Formats: sequence, C-alpha cells, structure tokens
Amino acid sequence: DRELFREYVKFAREHCNPVLNDKAQQRAVEAYLELRNMHINKNIITATPRQLESILRLSEALAKMRLSEEVNENDINEALRLVKVSTHSSATDPKTGLVDIDLLVTGRSTSERESFEANIQIIKNIIEEEKENGKEKILVNLIEKMFCEKR
Repeated sequence: DRELFREYVKFAREHCNPVLNDKAQQRAVEAYLELRNMHINKNIITATPRQLESILRLSEALAKMRLSEEVNENDINEALRLVKVSTHSSATDPKTGLVDIDLLVTGRSTSERESFEANIQIIKNIIEEEKENGKEKILVNLIEKMFCEKR
C-alpha cells in the first residue's frame, strides 16, 4: 500500500538518525582501504573520499530502513557491496579492465590520459626537431612524422 509506505518513510525521516557504532566505524575505514587497494598500479585511482561518503550515506540509509538508531557492520558491508557493483559497472576502463575513478571524474581513463600526454610529447619533440633544422613547413612535416611514428 502506497500510503503505508509514505508514512513509513516519513516516520523514518523524522524519528530515525542512525549513527555508526564502534565496529561499524572500524569496518568503514577497512572498506575504504579495501577500495583504495583494489589495484596495484599507483597511477590508477580506485577510490576517493567521495566513495567513503557514499558508503557512509548508504549504510545510514540501510539502518533507517530498519528504523535502527545504529549503523552496524552489516550495513557497512552491504553499502560496500553496492558501491563496488556500481563503481565496477560505471568506472571500468574497457582497455585495461581495471576500475579507474578518473573515468567517472574526468570522462577519460588513466590509460587514455597517459596516451594523450605521450602523444603531446611526441608532437612537441617533432616541432622542436623541425625548428632546429630550420624547416619552414613545420605543419606538413609534423603531420607526416606523426603518421610515420604511429605505424
């Protein structure tokens, strides 16, 4: 019944403000570190404080659904599971198969960013080389060299 559900949600909002117990606080820290250490590569960010905030908000919501005044370890574990599933589906780099928060934050994965930066450096090196050789048709030579080096 919709009306009963509305009343339930209204009651929970007005009367239930769950807080983390000691074990839940410790588990939240462990969960965040677990997310941070998902991958060995130091260049890839797998979790930010925003993910920790998500775990905390979700765990509080789960406790509210039970009308509990306390967030417990089970709430943290379920929140962690939800964050992992949502992050995995939306922040996995299709090229590497790794979770990369850069993909969510910037729209570009770490591997794409590193590749882009490497290409920029190649272009800068070619331009400098062309300037040193005194060639005036830098743009044409640049394009030719770019395509030759990519092959």
